[in-house]
Order: sequence, then C-alpha cells, then structure tokens
Amino acid sequence: MYAMALNGDRPSPETRARLAALTGPDVEAVVLKHAAVVLQTRTYPLAAPKGLSGMADFVVLLGEDARPQGVEFVSGEQKLRPLGDAIRKVQFGEPRPDVAPAKILRRGTVSCGATGCSFILFPSGHAQAVK
Repeated sequence: MYAMALNGDRPSPETRARLAALTGPDVEAVVLKHAAVVLQTRTYPLAAPKGLSGMADFVVLLGEDARPQGVEFVSGEQKLRPLGDAIRKVQFGEPRPDVAPAKILRRGTVSCGATGCSFILFPSGHAQAVK
C-alpha cells in the first residue's frame, strides 16, 4: 500500500520512510513495481468495434453514483469521437456516500490498439485546461 501511495498524487512525506523500513534501501524499485497496479485502477475497458487504433482525450462528468452524467470529446483522432457513447456506459468505481452530493470532472484518454480500446483516467492532480 505504501508503494501504491507513492505512485499517487501528493503522497505523504513520511510514506517513503515507512516503505524503506519494510523493504530496505531499494525503495524506488518497489515503487516502480507497483506503478502498473495504480495505472490499472484508472483503466477501464471499452466496448468498441474491432480494428480501431489511435488515441483521443475526453472529459467526463461523474455523478455520485460514479457513472458518467456527461462525456465530451476534447482532442485526438476524430474516428474515436463515437467512443464517447462507450464511455457513458462505464461504472467508474464505487458510488460515493451521499452525505456530500457532488459531481467530479475528470479527463482521460481513449487508447485503441490490437487488444481493443480502453479509457485511462488522468490522475486528478494532473488536470489540464480544455481548449
């Protein structure tokens, strides 16, 4: 968990020391090993036609139920624009508690290749302006 936290946004400064106490001096190797796990938690497969390739960015407005309430194409290959409909069908994790209803705006990249298409959310701390 410490290694995964160090791959996240703004990890606590003492996290690296706690991981070092458990793993020894090669903390960076452990952190890199867990980077793929963190990326996987932000990656969602899309139902898409076979044979598509390329990349495109979208913004997604998530409701309290962690489902998209809005999806907007931002940039990239125009042939992937229709995949906004596939993104609308994705469940982005667990619903949030309804004690503080809010919507969350996230940006991500659709990536299509030989194994199909997926939508990868950017880390929330890496937000970019939409032009």
